[in-house]
Amino acid sequence: MVRCEQLEGFDYANERATLRLAVGSDQVTVGTAATRAFEGQLVLWRDGTEAAHWPVVLQPGWGVVQTWFKAGANGAQWELPLLDQAGQIVAAWGRRSD
Repeated sequence: MVRCEQLEGFDYANERATLRLAVGSDQVTVGTAATRAFEGQLVLWRDGTEAAHWPVVLQPGWGVVQTWFKAGANGAQWELPLLDQAGQIVAAWGRRSD
């Protein structure tokens, strides 16, 4: 886990969680933090296909950062849902990279 300040900003936030999705030429960095204790899954989708997923255990003030390396990360449609233990979406963010 990392301090929330180390997530380098957020792309999406709601009352339960925040998400970060940064796309580079050969990698995607994702991050999340929650407003209360939380266990679930952070899932990275590329062009409608699951690319990676990570189990997350979060505490207020702390977050998780993961990097997924893949050549040609740019030019794709990315989605990043945070799921609770029941598989329900807690927060979600998507973007097209150029």
